[in-house]
Amino acid sequence: MIYLNACAKILGVSPDTLRKCRTMPEYAMHFRSGRCDEKQLKLLVKDIVKLEGELNGEDKEYWKTVKTKNDALMSELELEEMRKKYYLKEDVEKYLQAIAVSQKALLKSKLCSELPQQLLGLTVPEIAVKMSQVLDDVCKLMTSIKI
Repeated sequence: MIYLNACAKILGVSPDTLRKCRTMPEYAMHFRSGRCDEKQLKLLVKDIVKLEGELNGEDKEYWKTVKTKNDALMSELELEEMRKKYYLKEDVEKYLQAIAVSQKALLKSKLCSELPQQLLGLTVPEIAVKMSQVLDDVCKLMTSIKI
């Protein structure tokens, strides 16, 4: 019986492979107290080398799966960030329609109902001043509209 690392060198396999073999029922009888029976394991070396490829293959597949899941999660997070930066065309159209309706109601109220009565009997320069005031009022109201 020799130590596991020395046995791995003799057999030409990694110590991790022998550690994995130690946990398998068909190989467990060849291991005792951190040592292995290299004479018995030499008889099984072909199986152990084949097993090493299988174990490493499983590990590769596992890590490929983990990486793929991680990549998918990262893509979803990036997509969420992009959605926060941009608006859908349909949403923009709804917002613009709502703004247009608000503007129309406000302009109709100011220009058709309030302004004509204020302009009666005024001179051209006075009308220009009143129109400027109404324009400022409408612009101020437009900037305060919340949708």
